[in-house]
Amino acid sequence: MNIAPEDVVQRKWLGSCLAETIMPLTFLSQTTRVRRTNLIGRILWHVTAPVSVISLLTFNLCAQPLLPADVGTTVNGFQDDFDGTALNPNWVVSGVDVFSVSEGLLHITSATGDPNHLLYEFPGYDDSAQEVLARIRVLNFGSGDPVRGGVGVGVDPVSNQGINSLFRNNNSEGQTGNHLAFLDDLVAWGPGQNFVWQPNTWYWLRVRHEPNSASQGGANDVFEKIWLADGSVAEPANWQLTWDYTPAYSARTGYAGITASSSGGVFQFDVDYILIKAAGLPHILVAPGAFRPDACNDRQRAAKSDSDRTFYSHVQRRRQWQSDAHLSVV
Repeated sequence: MNIAPEDVVQRKWLGSCLAETIMPLTFLSQTTRVRRTNLIGRILWHVTAPVSVISLLTFNLCAQPLLPADVGTTVNGFQDDFDGTALNPNWVVSGVDVFSVSEGLLHITSATGDPNHLLYEFPGYDDSAQEVLARIRVLNFGSGDPVRGGVGVGVDPVSNQGINSLFRNNNSEGQTGNHLAFLDDLVAWGPGQNFVWQPNTWYWLRVRHEPNSASQGGANDVFEKIWLADGSVAEPANWQLTWDYTPAYSARTGYAGITASSSGGVFQFDVDYILIKAAGLPHILVAPGAFRPDACNDRQRAAKSDSDRTFYSHVQRRRQWQSDAHLSVV
């Protein structure tokens, strides 16, 4: 298969829905099925001569995406898809304001000062037992200790200090290069996880803070797991990283939210969904916007319209080059 890269029209992957993609292909007439985990694509074309033609490659990624375990359940919580142009008024910046919203994403740029948080300060929710699920993509990063970003739990709004689960690029916490690690702000780094995250890749990050959690054995205080957020990987059954930080250090209490970089460390990332679970928050149905069936169908219809216009543009151009070729897409 010979694909001309300059003619490929790629669409943004939103949740489990990848829009239709158009690309010119050079080969003899045949039918091909392309499989990738739970994603199925099909290439169909017809030619009257062994010449270069245009074909339509369609992936339907709305079929059976693998979602976080609590999707579709009712919980005490708050969720945000960051639609619109402004943050929910209960989001409060603590530290340097490097947080902005556009195109359905929360954008976080590099920050001076230490620490820096965006906290969900809804009154009355449990300030200790909290769980955060976030869908995160790292865009740009440097190296060294201030290079960090992720989620925070139990963050005191006055001192701006709490417990964090952070993407890192540093030789530290027993790890080399890209990894994850816990941090007790301005007190101590916790253990690191050997997870070599990649830039421009969406990940689910789940973090739970519950000192001496009885449901988790009564010893550890903070828990973490991370996995690919493209709908092709199931959530891991077990926590991948834990930390027993009490009683060596004081138990943290406060709000949950997002943690930015510190002291000028270069770290830019996006968040397109966050779920905060804690007693005292309203009952909600967990439903990340990018994975709702209605959102998926809407994006497919919009993508098909865009693809159709681009497709016929390609057809007209190729017909000028090769008048003896014709295309029919089944």
